[in-house]
Amino acid sequence: MKLITVLMVLVSLSGCVGGYIITTESTEQRFVHLQGKNKWVVEDKESAIAYLGMPDSTRTTKEGGEVWTYRESLAWRGAALVMIVPIPLLIPLGFNELELRFSESGRLIEGKLDGAKETGCAIFFPIPECIPDNFV
Repeated sequence: MKLITVLMVLVSLSGCVGGYIITTESTEQRFVHLQGKNKWVVEDKESAIAYLGMPDSTRTTKEGGEVWTYRESLAWRGAALVMIVPIPLLIPLGFNELELRFSESGRLIEGKLDGAKETGCAIFFPIPECIPDNFV
């Protein structure tokens, strides 16, 4: 009887079991301007300073241009176990960075953004409020 009660309680819990891994993914894009969420646009060094502020670091390229690096946020990487609620096992490994490459004349050539990439799997309990829409 106790076993049946415990099983009924476990089955009635809505949630899922699984896990995921968080790694770093870099995306590089060539563009003539960078547009932010609040409609700001970066086309050159002056507009970068106006909207993003001074970069955290700069370096000069062989071609005479510059690369500006902005630190966005802590880069949390690791794994998470999900048993109804996520249990993160993450550590900060540096920063997520935005890198802007400028030509010798100061025009924006390309950008690179480091961000988190989540991969993993989960098993959903067969309870209506937890089953994904495409499950069948």
